[in-house]
Amino acid sequence: MVVLRRLLIGLAFVSQVQAAWHSGEGSAAIINDNYGFAMREAAQVAIRDAVLSAGASVSLVKDVDVQLASPEGGVLFVTRDGGLIRSVQLVKEYEYDARARVQLRLDIARADQVCGAPPISKSVTLLPFTLDTADQSAWGQLERLPEALTERFREALNGVPKDFLVNEVVDRPLPIQVNAGSRDRPAGLEYRYLAERSRSQYVMQGRIDNISLGQVDGGLLGGDSLVRQFSMTVDIVDGLSGDVIRSQQYRTRTVWPFKATERVGVDSDRFWDSEYGLEVERLTKTAVDDMAGLVACARPAARVIRVQPNRVDVAIGARQGLRRDTVFRLKYEERFIDDQGVSYASFSDSGLDFEVVRVFPDHSVLAPVTGIMPASIQVRDLVQLDSFWE
Repeated sequence: MVVLRRLLIGLAFVSQVQAAWHSGEGSAAIINDNYGFAMREAAQVAIRDAVLSAGASVSLVKDVDVQLASPEGGVLFVTRDGGLIRSVQLVKEYEYDARARVQLRLDIARADQVCGAPPISKSVTLLPFTLDTADQSAWGQLERLPEALTERFREALNGVPKDFLVNEVVDRPLPIQVNAGSRDRPAGLEYRYLAERSRSQYVMQGRIDNISLGQVDGGLLGGDSLVRQFSMTVDIVDGLSGDVIRSQQYRTRTVWPFKATERVGVDSDRFWDSEYGLEVERLTKTAVDDMAGLVACARPAARVIRVQPNRVDVAIGARQGLRRDTVFRLKYEERFIDDQGVSYASFSDSGLDFEVVRVFPDHSVLAPVTGIMPASIQVRDLVQLDSFWE
């Protein structure tokens, strides 16, 4: 049984917007006969599928809260008051091949907007995943899981083009790991350097914390009783300041459908099509969705890469969804070195606005709104629609 509940949005708003229905479907593994939990996970996947099929920002998935209706099963869809998803309709719910499967429809008011404006994706530099428990990778020959997960994460980021644009995937992880809120200066300098080199606004990195193998009911390892943990931590870093914005851990446990001593590897569909591989994939997309929701209303920022007479070129373009006539605010970069030899950077508001007059795939040309070009503008200064942190 599925219970649907809609939160009313103002009648005046509803009357102005026609219903725009978009379909989605999803599935999730049923573990320990917990059909209700699997149903909830499948519904969340279906909502994501419908949002992306509408060509919308994946951050819209937060407009629907999926709750368990009862321990026995069934879910409750609660739409966020004022959100762009106004209603959820269940089309079909069923179980097949030990998975809960859901088909539904979403009524999305404005799929072409995020936070009241056309979406402009955020540029990202991705650092490779690391594995904290290398000894656990021997079961199933998962030594290359960090490399494979890095590629899957990149694909997940590329799969949400209204939210992120991957400018670079770095070959090696940083030797320093920091936590959310950290202002570790050496690590911060590395993050800033990577972001500036690839002209990205954010840096992302991850590490695999746990891939231990166990059993459901006790006894010797073997057969269908095998289950495996998967846990990873994903960080998103402000590339302008080098500070870690959020560090979030994601966990799951599901069936390991292989023998304990079987050499599976991660370079074939056999691993990724298994219950375990599908769970890793689902958790990867969940992490991307969370990061997209975190920075959804952050206005993009880009560096000045060339100064011309009465024009500036900036490192943001059509691939991020930029359009002509968009207005940016110029911010001057100020750098200094303290008595310990540590470099710092900050940005001061110039009070000057620039308008996009030409757009190319990876950069654009801006002109001062007043027609007067400030003499103090330099390469590496910043243009920003708005500041997420101020």
